Amino acid sequence: MGARDRMALLIKSGKSFSEIGLYTGVHTAAATISMGKTLAVCALYLPPGITISKHSLAEFFEQLPKLFLVLGDLNVHFPAWGDSRRDGRGTMLKEFMAENDRIALNSGEQIFVHSAYHSTSTIDLAVTSPSIVIECFWAAHSDLYRSNHFLIILTFKFYLNGYIHIPSFNFCKADWNRFGELCRLSLDDCVVHTLS
Repeated sequence: MGARDRMALLIKSGKSFSEIGLYTGVHTAAATISMGKTLAVCALYLPPGITISKHSLAEFFEQLPKLFLVLGDLNVHFPAWGDSRRDGRGTMLKEFMAENDRIALNSGEQIFVHSAYHSTSTIDLAVTSPSIVIECFWAAHSDLYRSNHFLIILTFKFYLNGYIHIPSFNFCKADWNRFGELCRLSLDDCVVHTLS
């Protein structure tokens, strides 16, 4: 598939996933991954020299299911996600996201270091659908690991092959006599120090 072949999406061994074939003229790799919810994850690279339109972004996002996460080096500058400057591509992407209910997870941290100019910016984005934004936590790692991009760490509340289980108890079915006995046994084993 041309440009798509230059991207990689690494998925932990043993995770259930299936590849998504996206038809774009840019560098992408995408898959649906089962993580308690089925989520489409897409790695995307937009080189700085190519022109991107709202129409081409709409065509790209229409190929993704309702729950998605797009991660990548989009080479866009805009203050809303932490960059100190704005460019035409960043302004266009911000407008597209506002018009189409897309949300950047970025916290505002600078995540790209330009080695020649010793400057930082935020050209890497994590974009998602509003239905999962409150279940995602975005953070940048503090080490560059010999790269010019800081590693982005995403944590999901719904991970662990199911939703977070909040235990519930049926107090009517409790064996209160046994519970009391176990509490007394535990207390008998405790050494209690008193002030005299």
